[in-house]
Amino acid sequence: MGIASIGAIFLASLAMPVFGCSVAMCGGGGIEIVPDATIKVIHQGRPLAGASITISRSGPDDKTVFTGKTDVNGSLNMSRLTPGEYWLNVEFLGISAAYHCFHVRSRPSWRSKRKLKYKWGDWATATLHHAGELLDSQPGTGDNALLNQINRIAVPIVGAEVTLQDPRTGEVMRTNSGEGGTFSFSDARQVVYVLRIAGGKMGRSYEPTSMVVKRAAIAPLERLHLQRVEGCGAPSLSLVSPRR
Repeated sequence: MGIASIGAIFLASLAMPVFGCSVAMCGGGGIEIVPDATIKVIHQGRPLAGASITISRSGPDDKTVFTGKTDVNGSLNMSRLTPGEYWLNVEFLGISAAYHCFHVRSRPSWRSKRKLKYKWGDWATATLHHAGELLDSQPGTGDNALLNQINRIAVPIVGAEVTLQDPRTGEVMRTNSGEGGTFSFSDARQVVYVLRIAGGKMGRSYEPTSMVVKRAAIAPLERLHLQRVEGCGAPSLSLVSPRR
């Protein structure tokens, strides 16, 4: 059987509450796999050890039936699953590599997959510097409530904890956002990192935010600009265009 490569929803750039606002649906039961398929996760063409694999029954209870982590070869063999529909979640350091449904038949057909292969972190947000600013979009302070919502003001998020973690070595660097909501990691090498942001002294909360970033000599952004936004779920930080 061939490899089912990227038959999934990739959320590698920015990991907020993973499933966002919509309810995930499984059309037609998803792909078919054999009961004891092998899952492999790679990063930049190399096996990724320690990626978490979770398999849940598709249904009202979403009962977890299998969990495990990839080995040094980036692989994990699933336990023999009974026939039915399932959801597969693959993630590492809070960043998703795949989330999709699949099904297992009592008598696998010729279409059933024996190997599933996923990429993690290969769509990192590229910047010239491991630096950025954190902003909270708040209503204006005038007398007209409607205009206050239209003419919002950007308030720096001060005192947020910001970390960079090397996915290969586990090395972590830490800092806090300053008075202008800015942060910088001048000692970071030109590799891929997981950036995490949480907290802040602004009196308004948001979900901790994680994303994969990399420093590059040529990049569309000089630095990251993250802004607190309201959604159908909890408020979170989202990547926005630089302020002019």
